[in-house]
Amino acid sequence: MRGSQIIVSAEPKGRFEGAIISGTPKPGTVMLQTNAAVSAGTGRATFAARSGVLDGAPGPVAVLLEDYLQGGSATQAYVSGSWGMLYWPVAGDELNMIVKYEAGTGTHGEELIGTELEIQGSTGKLQAKGTFNTPSGAHVSAPFMMMEQLVTPFTADSLTWCKYLGNAA
Repeated sequence: MRGSQIIVSAEPKGRFEGAIISGTPKPGTVMLQTNAAVSAGTGRATFAARSGVLDGAPGPVAVLLEDYLQGGSATQAYVSGSWGMLYWPVAGDELNMIVKYEAGTGTHGEELIGTELEIQGSTGKLQAKGTFNTPSGAHVSAPFMMMEQLVTPFTADSLTWCKYLGNAA
């Protein structure tokens, strides 16, 4: 992790959006809009951690930011139904993203500086890109790249400094 916030870039060029958060995701998670009705009180859509898609499947990238309006940190999970802030990055933006711990290995394996990371389809966390393309279309998009090497061994998901490469990566 670099710094103490999710956005690392000094001059981020993406877009910010307020949203209602569903579930208890942590900052640095990729979020998707749900099919819940727009909140009448706020006029905002509900977002939840990305789920229900294949690992590495292309799609929109909206990153959950820390709850800085209420004193939250980059490691503090949200409470379902609360107001949150999302960031839609553009290529070149640097962010602290949650990289998934690979249970049973005690390490992240080959996830070194420059490793391409795909979005895990069931959690919105990042993981090393799959080693092959499958007929189902999985493992075709790796929109993030690691900018730091993780210290091993470690035993949990980790906020890691990454660069967003764009939706076409």
